[in-house]
Amino acid sequence: MTTVVGVQLGRRSTSALHPSAAQSTSLTNSRICNTHRAGPLNVTSGCTNTVTDGLPRYSRVVSTSKQLTDLTTKIEQQTTKIDGLIETIQDLTMSFKSFTEPFNSFTKSFQSFEWNVKIHISFKSLHMNFIVQIQGSQTTSRQNAKTRKE
Repeated sequence: MTTVVGVQLGRRSTSALHPSAAQSTSLTNSRICNTHRAGPLNVTSGCTNTVTDGLPRYSRVVSTSKQLTDLTTKIEQQTTKIDGLIETIQDLTMSFKSFTEPFNSFTKSFQSFEWNVKIHISFKSLHMNFIVQIQGSQTTSRQNAKTRKE
């Protein structure tokens, strides 16, 4: 059977998609009823009560469906923005790694040094000068262990 859904306010319309299964929809008081023509008889069936806002149920479904579609679109837009942020963070992380790589190799090359740092402070005409003297002596980890045991 072919079903056609439509609302005509104040009058009745008959669809002629198929002569034996035509349907009209009418709005009466607070009900929507579908009238099917079955041969010489008109059969009213499938009445739907309207909801509190005066809209038929299927109108609410269409409205809710549009709201869900809009919400889905907004979620997709936010997801795209989040994906962009994640890519930016990943790019920054990679940039930071490539920036710190020389320092990491520098630090690794001097891991076997012991450092003595002396800071001398002198006052000259209201200016404070810091002089940092760094003295390094290279030792191996075996020598460090021996020195600690003694």
